[in-house]
Amino acid sequence: LELRNPLITPREEKQSGERELEAEQFAAQIADIVAHWSVQDQDGTPRRAEYRDIMVLVRKRIHLRVYEHALRARHIPFLTSRRGGLLDTLEAEDIQALLTFLITPFADLELAQTLRSPIFSCSDDDLMLLVQDAESGSWWSRLKSAAESNAASPQLQRAHHLLQGWLALADKLPVHDLLDRIYFEGDLARRYAAALPLELRETVRANLQAFIEIALNVDAGRYPSLPRFLSELDELRHASDSESPDEGKVGEVGNALRIYTVHEAKGLEAPIVWLLDANDTQRKADSYGVLLDWPPNAPRPAHFSLFTDKRGRGVKRMKYFDADEKYAQREEMNLLYVAMTRAKQALLVSGNGELDEASWYGRIAAAVEQQGSNPLLGLVRSSDCEAAVAGERIDDALRRPIPTGQRIVAATTAQQQGIWLHALLQHLASPHVAADKAALQIQCGIPAGEIDALWQQAHELLAHPALQRYFDPQHYHVACNEMPYVNARGEVRRIDRLVEFDDEVWLLDYKIGEQAKSERYRAQMQEYRAAMQAVYANKKVRCALLFGNGVLSEVE
Repeated sequence: LELRNPLITPREEKQSGERELEAEQFAAQIADIVAHWSVQDQDGTPRRAEYRDIMVLVRKRIHLRVYEHALRARHIPFLTSRRGGLLDTLEAEDIQALLTFLITPFADLELAQTLRSPIFSCSDDDLMLLVQDAESGSWWSRLKSAAESNAASPQLQRAHHLLQGWLALADKLPVHDLLDRIYFEGDLARRYAAALPLELRETVRANLQAFIEIALNVDAGRYPSLPRFLSELDELRHASDSESPDEGKVGEVGNALRIYTVHEAKGLEAPIVWLLDANDTQRKADSYGVLLDWPPNAPRPAHFSLFTDKRGRGVKRMKYFDADEKYAQREEMNLLYVAMTRAKQALLVSGNGELDEASWYGRIAAAVEQQGSNPLLGLVRSSDCEAAVAGERIDDALRRPIPTGQRIVAATTAQQQGIWLHALLQHLASPHVAADKAALQIQCGIPAGEIDALWQQAHELLAHPALQRYFDPQHYHVACNEMPYVNARGEVRRIDRLVEFDDEVWLLDYKIGEQAKSERYRAQMQEYRAAMQAVYANKKVRCALLFGNGVLSEVE
């Protein structure tokens, strides 16, 4: 028999199932979206996508735990609507391990978890010091010996001092008072905040507060013993989600993605929406229920009966069951419509297992395949997970077979630099002249390593001798950045810069691509010209592309 050293050899995990694979790819794609995707603010300004821009939808909460675990593994902050879950969080497990050690000081694994947690922040070398002292009994005995011999690090010395005091109080104080003492003396809120990314701090703080509140609910806080309290936690942990304590309520969501059921998301919107587990068509198990046919204007039901399973339905009632099934299918499509129309700029749909054509995923995938040549909607495929990506206008998603809009894709380095340069020009060109580079860097989401070069390039464009006519207020009457208008199809369009002179109006569009490809923008500029010619009927409207190297190319 060979025993595994848990400090050196990782445990072999059982092979993940299909839903776990979907969850892993989902979390990986979320991280990629935040790293590379762009979204548009309400005024049309492009910026880097954040976690707060993403809404995740599910039909039911049954498997939410799997997806939440994948998000936690990648340190992605999220706000969930799942019931229960508090006792499964890492911070709650740390405190439970500490309390277990306080009533069983020989519990080495619980002590090891407590030492490595942010409560004490001991290093691997600290734990290896305790491992090597194999002749001193339990880890607590080894910790006392190391502290008394001054062989322990400052972290181990602090742990020894605090644990010794808490052990002396564990059988004397009520659980709530003991936890209050641990939170204060251990400075838990600050230490966890220091060990976590900024996005996770508020969630963990709320969970720490929710955990100490549990102690007031066990026996109404009337001096329950610590073993009784831990026994109660174990029962709650294995109870149903509706009975297990919920995670702490976060007052300010901050930069975190939101997870809702589709029903909960009614009335909400987000730039990016991900519909999870959309290939699942399983319904509630066939059991007893009420069969009811009550027309809206009728004073009484036309039919009322009880049923158990399919075998007990009978032939005479089949028309009512058929009508009930059609109603359920219609409600299913209405729910899908609600889910798809929550997305303002991008919709992603994923599922696991063998494709079911009747599922939400199957319906969307079929629509994508039928419109395979449509550049506005594509089907992204990976080894185990597929996602349908739709774009900016997702109106009437079910009445029209394909949502339409601009597909958001990961920007290349050059494209991202162009987005940042465009944002700088919008704020630096008259009439809106910004002088605070640091503030503008934050506002435009430009990394510190990119701002200096882009700042210099923007000012060189604005000071270019051949472009003074379009940027110097002494040469024109009126200028406007990001000029919005509504085209004939009811879509909002924006002109990068409009400049009005005595006898003509110029429409400038910033481009970072090659000048040789300017012909591809002709239709776009013609639409701009036609729209503005109706506004400036007595002046000639001219269009031009302004490239990053200062070249102005007029579009005839």
